[in-house]
Amino acid sequence: MENSLTNISDLNALLLELTGKVDLLQKRSSFQEQENHQLRWKNHQQDLRIRELEEELSKYKKPKKNSANSHIPPSQEPIATKELRRTQSLRVPSGLKPGGQSGHCGHHLVLPEHIDREEIHSPDCCPGCGKSLSGFAEELVEERYQIDLPEIRAEVIRHKIMARRCSCGCLARGSAPASVQGYLSYGPRICATVGYLNTIQDLPYKRNVELMKELFRVPMSEGVVYNILQRLQGACRKTYESIRDRLIASSVVGADETGMHISGALQWFWTFQTKNLTYIYSHTSRGKEAIDTHFPEGLPSSWLITDRHASYFNLYVKGHQICLAHLLRELTWLNEMAPHQKWSGKMKTLLQEAIHKRKTLPWKKIDGEKLMRRFNDLLSEKVDHLHEDIQRLQTSLIRHREHVLNFLFQDFLPSDNNASERSIRPIKVKQKVSGCFRTDKGATAFAVLHSVTDTARKNNRSPWMELCKIASL
Repeated sequence: MENSLTNISDLNALLLELTGKVDLLQKRSSFQEQENHQLRWKNHQQDLRIRELEEELSKYKKPKKNSANSHIPPSQEPIATKELRRTQSLRVPSGLKPGGQSGHCGHHLVLPEHIDREEIHSPDCCPGCGKSLSGFAEELVEERYQIDLPEIRAEVIRHKIMARRCSCGCLARGSAPASVQGYLSYGPRICATVGYLNTIQDLPYKRNVELMKELFRVPMSEGVVYNILQRLQGACRKTYESIRDRLIASSVVGADETGMHISGALQWFWTFQTKNLTYIYSHTSRGKEAIDTHFPEGLPSSWLITDRHASYFNLYVKGHQICLAHLLRELTWLNEMAPHQKWSGKMKTLLQEAIHKRKTLPWKKIDGEKLMRRFNDLLSEKVDHLHEDIQRLQTSLIRHREHVLNFLFQDFLPSDNNASERSIRPIKVKQKVSGCFRTDKGATAFAVLHSVTDTARKNNRSPWMELCKIASL
């Protein structure tokens, strides 16, 4: 009996001991689970931070974008980038020496046909003995010519309006020219000069006032400059609308757009241009609404040369040609960003070869179908393992595959949209000089006047003379 009691007490002691150990192990397990949870959470946060830092670091590892590998204008590049760009041009070396080539007609100062004034320079005394030379004969030893401006001052014209009474009793009154308005006004040449300085030379109002006062002795205020520009753009309206009508009937039209702050808000200047026409306007939108405002029926007779901005492809046109200069810059950046892949390099080589053939071979001898097959093969390649920007470009080209190589099949189409970029560049120059447009009316006046003057320039007419003619109407 005692042995059984002893066994029971031993078992109870053992059970209590084991129960205590189990409780201790449970506490340790609970503590370790809590600690493990904290470590997992900390590890998760560190993974997120590492990913965030890697994404931030990748921005610095990517090649910097500039005007040679993106759409960034040269005016926004640092000096070091400009120097680098000089050695990374997309143009292929021609092998010719720089400067004028053999047979090139040089330019030099040409003696005008007319002589306005003559000055004679005779010696008064002998430099050897000092004797007077007044009675001695003269002989011509040298002629020199100097081209200079005469003293400039404004011409004041008084217009007297007379009247005569007929025998029938009717009083006939003379009429002044249309450009003579009110008791005192500025003439068409002064108005044209103000418009020329503001629109062609991009001078802001203040500098325009200073120049008119210093050079021409014509004092005026900035408000007068504004009023003159408004009157000029009103006089140019008929010509401006005629440019748009002629542009709609053109076979090839280039288009581009750029941002500009107007009245303190970002708006957009649009240009539609041809070899002989320039039509520019401003709008608050960068979408289809801005195009429909001026071209509600589209351009049904025109091939449109543009970049890949989506709004252009919603416009009713005869066909599209994408600017290859934009594509080449983008492919250059992809080559710099991911130098180990070959897809962007092969696409760039193909486009450069197509452009070279178009420039050097007769149009009918270009094998456009072969180049098109190579282009489609590149679009069919798998690029899922490459950088997302390469995938994005391939997807965009697949969407616009029928708009890339049209210039190989239509002999009148250019391969780039550089003409539109040259047309829109004065807007950026104006922004750089003047900063912005303070009013919508000022922006509209600049767009109208620039359209008229640039169209005149394209047709070998003087922009200033064109403004003089319009101001005289």
